[in-house]
Amino acid sequence: MRVQAEKRDWAVNLKGKVAVITEGEGSLGRVVTKRFLSEGIKVVLGWYASEGWEEAKGLIPSDYKGQFLDVHVDATKEEEVENLMRKAKDAFGSIDILLHMVGRFHAGGKISETDASLFERLVDVNLKTTFLCCKHALKIMLERGRGRIVVFPPKVVSALGRRLAPMPCPKPVLQCSYLLCGKNWKRPISLSTRSCPAS
Repeated sequence: MRVQAEKRDWAVNLKGKVAVITEGEGSLGRVVTKRFLSEGIKVVLGWYASEGWEEAKGLIPSDYKGQFLDVHVDATKEEEVENLMRKAKDAFGSIDILLHMVGRFHAGGKISETDASLFERLVDVNLKTTFLCCKHALKIMLERGRGRIVVFPPKVVSALGRRLAPMPCPKPVLQCSYLLCGKNWKRPISLSTRSCPAS
């Protein structure tokens, strides 16, 4: 009963928690960021596309500037991901929540005509970014022994025709994420996935 009460209290009382949101300049990232800030959550927003970020930045009320930090990050590069998580810790003390929203998909074209470079890019964006962001967020979460990681792989059709090009998501993303668990993944640190449209 005590464990259940603690979990329920953690889930309901998010004020003061620290959340890192990757690809926060996207449409979903904007909505989540504004909601988190309104709930009193401190947000560290990792953004990649300058054009999208300039538009998203204008939607954040100035009242929240003290509980908000933005960091440009290419989530396929480990040093930049590590820098994102380190800045979150330096600014707000820790990381309680990671919302990983980086993802792309490619539908169309014959597999026999698909360039290996395209497939490698999809692997980097969908799998490598998940691994790197979970890895470096988890390091900080383990210092306090608690945290929540939610991965948002792009929503794709479940039945792929033989003519469609390969799309390494979302199932492999989930599998990749769980590979991080090892011996260090322990309660109350948890991982879950949610499906959302790719931006």
